[in-house]
Amino acid sequence: MSTNRNTETTTHKGFTLVEMLIVAPIVLLVIGIFVSAIVNMTGSVLTARSANTLAYNIQNALDTIDLDVRLSGGYLASNSIALQSGQGYDDGTASFDNASATTSEILILNSYATTGNPMSASKNYVYAANQPNACDSPTVNQNSPVMFNIIYFVKNNTLWRRVVAPANYSSVGCKTPWQKPTCASVGGFCTALDTKLVEGVSQSGLDTKYYTKNDTVNEITNANNIGLSDSARQAALNTASTVSVSITASGTVAGRDINRSGQIRSISPNDNTVSQIITTQPSDATVNAGSDASFTAASSGAGSTVQWQQSTNNGGSWSNISEATSTTLTRTAVTNTMDGYRYRAVFTTGLDTVTSTAARLTVNLLSWSSFALQNSWSDYGSGYQTNGYRKTSSGIVQLKGLIKRTGTAVSNEVIGVLPASYRPAGSLFFLASTNPNTSCTVNVESDGEVRQVNCDAGWFSLDNIHFVADNGRYDRTFINAFSNGWSNYGGWADASYVVDDVGRVHTQGLLSTGTLYDGAKMFDLPNTLLPSKYMHLSSISSVFGAFSIASRGTSTVVAKVATAGTHLSVNSMYYPANYSGQWKDLTMANSWVWYSSGSSFSTPQYTKSADGLVSVKGLICKGRATSGTVMATLPVGYRPAATVLYAGYSMAAYSRVDINSAGNIIFRRGSASWLSLDGITFYADQ
Repeated sequence: MSTNRNTETTTHKGFTLVEMLIVAPIVLLVIGIFVSAIVNMTGSVLTARSANTLAYNIQNALDTIDLDVRLSGGYLASNSIALQSGQGYDDGTASFDNASATTSEILILNSYATTGNPMSASKNYVYAANQPNACDSPTVNQNSPVMFNIIYFVKNNTLWRRVVAPANYSSVGCKTPWQKPTCASVGGFCTALDTKLVEGVSQSGLDTKYYTKNDTVNEITNANNIGLSDSARQAALNTASTVSVSITASGTVAGRDINRSGQIRSISPNDNTVSQIITTQPSDATVNAGSDASFTAASSGAGSTVQWQQSTNNGGSWSNISEATSTTLTRTAVTNTMDGYRYRAVFTTGLDTVTSTAARLTVNLLSWSSFALQNSWSDYGSGYQTNGYRKTSSGIVQLKGLIKRTGTAVSNEVIGVLPASYRPAGSLFFLASTNPNTSCTVNVESDGEVRQVNCDAGWFSLDNIHFVADNGRYDRTFINAFSNGWSNYGGWADASYVVDDVGRVHTQGLLSTGTLYDGAKMFDLPNTLLPSKYMHLSSISSVFGAFSIASRGTSTVVAKVATAGTHLSVNSMYYPANYSGQWKDLTMANSWVWYSSGSSFSTPQYTKSADGLVSVKGLICKGRATSGTVMATLPVGYRPAATVLYAGYSMAAYSRVDINSAGNIIFRRGSASWLSLDGITFYADQ
């Protein structure tokens, strides 16, 4: 038997070594070409993307600049706001200049603070508070606007936008600004970061050129000439409206260099040259005569100079104070004649000048000053007050003294002159007691002259005279409406009133006589300023006169039947019903009593205010009406140093009441039917 074996042949596919040596380089070449193509395509994409991003950032920066320029108040040669730590070019307090040999060109804008986004239709400008109008005033838009500086600068190859704010930006305006100060890092004064706009910008990558509004060909080269001073460059910038801004940036991506640039032209209104506001207003100062008084002011202006000024006539005119060029002014060893002087600081930068509010100096004189008596007048002596004047801490001028004359008195002659800050606003008529126990007139003129009109040479008293000094301390309200034919007399002080810082009401003025009867209404006072009870006040007309101020609820000032002649003085000082101090009851003596207990007429009482003035009031009656009779006694602390004479009102006629150093209130002339103590005022020396 034979066996047949089939033979199977197995075939193996692949490259031989020789073949591999031939094929491999070809394969590698193909792969390399493919990879190279992929890398090249990727690099192009990355480069294009980076270039597009760079172009976008440049355009976005230019759009931001364009918006800021159009909403700005103008261009600056250097930052106009004093830099706080972190806001300077060195991230400290180094100033910014729009042209410098060590930095790139810098765009500095003087920009308005707003209450919201400047692009919002509902935004408003922020105006500086009380510079000069109050925030709720309809003319607040006349105040200085609060300004910020917006600065575009290159640092570390990056274009940045920084907002520079005044030190007290959050409180200096009537509203809180929407803008916030920025720095390279948040903290301290800065509440936000600078805006990073474009990377890859070299020192020469930001270029600015300035033109007038209608000329975009002829560049204003002085606007950023590094060889000129800040003030010279600012003068050039003040003429510019148009700015051309170019930004060039570069970088390397995937081994490839990219460069992009852009340019805009933008127009600023250039309508505001205010580069600073007053950040610290000077405050009023009150000192004693012989002491020093200091005033301090500050401005937001960078590099500003200061000059202090003084006014001796309530701000009517101002003069520079020699060498007063620091932010603090000190007046050494002030005198009583400087009371009422005003002081202000004038700050100047290369861009503008701003002036602080005026601060008032109050000088308290702790003793009496004597008149330089004229025309043979001299002190009477014999236990009566010597002549003198003083001003209380509330600004009330009080006169005193019983004086006499050698020879014959001449009507309207000057007896003395008050210094400038001791004078009234307008010429005033005052009632005085004179020999032999009758009334006369003393005029105190607005120029300080004190004149006797019809007083006797034997003696007359200055003790009735007190008034508010016209030194700008208080606002005066003038009476605009009169009744029954009464009106301002003309040539003398118009009817008006002042409320002092104690709360007392001071009326003054000379009225031309209208319809006259007991209780004839002359004018109204605000109901809130009326006394708690009806007052009877002595006055002076061609002869003795009187008027009354009604109690709260009737609002009227009325004439009394004793008035005669062509005019009537309405000078008085009294406490309204809302007086917060303490009235103390007088203990009456020798049968004198309140006119009618519980009546509407004033109660016999006394009080003393913080400025040392004692006031007595009350309508009394039924006592012993013999000259020298003690009607009541004031305690220690409520007494004059020597006897004062008060010309008062009793039974529709002149009366005289004395108060001596023992505090005794003494009847000298009048009627027991009724006698008014209303209006008695003197300074308590003991």
